[in-house]
Amino acid sequence: MNNLFVLKGFLAKSFELKTASNGKSYAVGAVAVSTGTTDANGRKQYNYLPIKAFNKTAELMNEHLVHGDYIEISGQLSMNSNYTDKNGIKQYGDMFCAVREFTRLSQREAKPVEVIEPEVVESASTIL
Repeated sequence: MNNLFVLKGFLAKSFELKTASNGKSYAVGAVAVSTGTTDANGRKQYNYLPIKAFNKTAELMNEHLVHGDYIEISGQLSMNSNYTDKNGIKQYGDMFCAVREFTRLSQREAKPVEVIEPEVVESASTIL
């Protein structure tokens, strides 16, 4: 395959699983990839790359990945076709990363659950 990409980043947006007019499923999301630079406050800078997955890959990504997961994906760069809308205005296609394979490298850290101890109540028979 001549058109190949591999990237690692954080899932910036949870997937939206959709169904195309032909009945096939697809998912749209974005991956935040570090640029290697920082802003004036010292925070890392990221590029947000649009990704799309199709059919079973879309269903699996939607099922197993959530916003914030650190993932590695590979696939090919693709582009939506240019078209003329119903008002006669030329619309240009967007480039996106079409996912072929994915791996979750680490899950987003869940917030710790606060455990509340139940109140112990003595039965009436032990009090009498």
